Amino acid sequence: MGLKAGVASVDITPPVGVELCGYGLYLNRKSTGIRDRLYSKALVLSDGENRVAIIANDLIGVMRETTQKARRLIREETDIPEDNIMVTCTHTHHGPATVSLRACGRIDEDYLRILPKYIAGAVKMADSNLQDAKIGAGKGRLENVSMNRVVKGGPIDPELGVIRVDDSEGRIIALLMNFSCHAVVMPINTLISSDFPGAAASTIERIERGSLGFFLQGACGDINPILVNTGKVEQVGITVAAEALKVGENIQTVENVTVASKVRQVKLPLHVLNAEEIENIGRRLDEKWLRVYSEWAECMLKSDSSKQWLETEIQVIKIGDIILIAEPSEMFVKFSLEIKKRSPYENTFVVGYANDYVGYIPDEEDYERRGGFGGYAATMVPILTNNFPFKPNVGRIIADEMTDLIREANRS
Repeated sequence: MGLKAGVASVDITPPVGVELCGYGLYLNRKSTGIRDRLYSKALVLSDGENRVAIIANDLIGVMRETTQKARRLIREETDIPEDNIMVTCTHTHHGPATVSLRACGRIDEDYLRILPKYIAGAVKMADSNLQDAKIGAGKGRLENVSMNRVVKGGPIDPELGVIRVDDSEGRIIALLMNFSCHAVVMPINTLISSDFPGAAASTIERIERGSLGFFLQGACGDINPILVNTGKVEQVGITVAAEALKVGENIQTVENVTVASKVRQVKLPLHVLNAEEIENIGRRLDEKWLRVYSEWAECMLKSDSSKQWLETEIQVIKIGDIILIAEPSEMFVKFSLEIKKRSPYENTFVVGYANDYVGYIPDEEDYERRGGFGGYAATMVPILTNNFPFKPNVGRIIADEMTDLIREANRS
């Protein structure tokens, strides 16, 4: 039996008035209008024995609880196993607060409560639309879109991964784009927007009528667009989409592929700080950080000091010789480049902001910045995520786990 595929899209635009997430502390950035509508897009693939669901959401991220609720609803409605469902986000900074980030946007509990139902609805519709399909993958390059925002001239990942899904007549029904770049082309304002990932997806849909464009965010913890905060959303989106369409033209799609998914629980090591270390952080912070620091310090001093790990998950979806390897963080790009290099599969695509949100996974060097105080990712973000900092080897640990999971998928 050959491959079957179904796609669907659900509007998840929040009501105007919800607070938007990202860009800074205590901005009180309540939305005042809608520039772009936000969507949850689902692709369901079946090889006759197994089904997998890949969901791309125009959101800053999702917490594990949201993913668990969505997976449970999807299983109940479609019988797709929960471990076969990947919930990803584009990381737009102009969407509702859907992850717990202290001082960076208040969560609207009514919206968060209904969000899993929207996600599940997209998958249910995609599953009901299954048709004979073919799939293939390729890669392009975008050399002048992104930059390293932590180290001037530092590494980027210019690779644009493309997955093309055709119907039986060879018409594109889905084009998936995987690229590593923060979705912050929009300047700070109060309009709801999907930023450049949404513009890229909508460009695909305008050109390839009847198709859905999916943007799967990569490892962009230290990667910004060159046109950061310029508002040139369409320019960047069209650039990405044009390269994806160019690559897509040369992809040979096939129907005889199998699909599989594996989820692995991983433990990320925490540096449990004592009272003196917590106080030392406060002494070196700028004044604008003191309010959020005091709230964090109070929580940390009361926290369980025996908690040495933060448990989360990674996931691999294998579609023939295509690998989607997902992780729940804002990973620095060096680790993504290493994972791709170590993978036995040519078409290996690293997907960030998937299934959970644990903050940043910085490289070892970020812990030594600012005279050993640590960079924004290493020292400041844990204050926002209300956790102890990770240990400096956290990136190495999760990269090794992700590589091993790919090799496990290769063996099975």
